[in-house]
Amino acid sequence: MDEKVMDKAYALVEEIQSMEVYKTLKRLDREIRSNEEVQALIADFKQCEKDYREAERHGEHHPDIARYRRRLSVAKRALHTHPLVKEYKQAEKELQAYLDGLSERIAGAVSPRIQTDTLKGGITCKTGKV
Repeated sequence: MDEKVMDKAYALVEEIQSMEVYKTLKRLDREIRSNEEVQALIADFKQCEKDYREAERHGEHHPDIARYRRRLSVAKRALHTHPLVKEYKQAEKELQAYLDGLSERIAGAVSPRIQTDTLKGGITCKTGKV
């Protein structure tokens, strides 16, 4: 790849990392990782998700699937309504919108025929975190 283009790409990464929303996201990630309450909510959510997936493998006729589905829903709501997680999700959404816009501008500048996930209405990023 062209070294000049790569240098500009690295400069863009540094610029993004200097943005307040990026710094907020990193700070919140550290806070979430060190917050025992949030970690307990994450562990509960993951266990509920595991239980539900296991029941789901046996189909809708599994005797406990409705109970597992409700537990998963309650665990997800508890996790996503925690103030730290809510703030993290909002910052993540804001940064993702910026990155989506950036991707669209780059693709559009290269060729109007290049499709990005955002132009197709898709979701572009799944972090696997919270």
